[in-house]
Amino acid sequence: AAPDASQAAGPSQAEATQEATQERAVGGGAASKLLLVNVLPRAVAPEPADGRLVFYALVETVLNLLSDHGGRLPESELTETWLPKLGLKEKDTLPGLGTAKVCDLISKRMVTEGFLVKTQGAYAQGPRAVLSRSSEAANTFRGELEG
Repeated sequence: AAPDASQAAGPSQAEATQEATQERAVGGGAASKLLLVNVLPRAVAPEPADGRLVFYALVETVLNLLSDHGGRLPESELTETWLPKLGLKEKDTLPGLGTAKVCDLISKRMVTEGFLVKTQGAYAQGPRAVLSRSSEAANTFRGELEG
């Protein structure tokens, strides 16, 4: 009888593994070691984070927190309560944004760029927050998250 296609192609992966194990047990002993080498180019290479998108995601998150708290949120509550709930610390840096700390991104960059206004130790939405984002789209997104 002619060999079928699976026999012509050689041993299966399970058979090959079993044969290698037997060879090691018989001849190689403890001195044999297997080495797994990834020969695919850039097989598991994550893409660098786009700092612009990461920053705007933080902006949206902070603006949604403000919206949930009547449009005003004390700085201490944001940094001591909400950032930790998001898994962030004030001194953390975000991917793609260099060495800028989260607290500086909020207190300096978001204020400078007009997303936030800081008065009497609390943040409120700045003029750019209203002009550059769609409240309807944000509310739809939040509704989908809440289910």
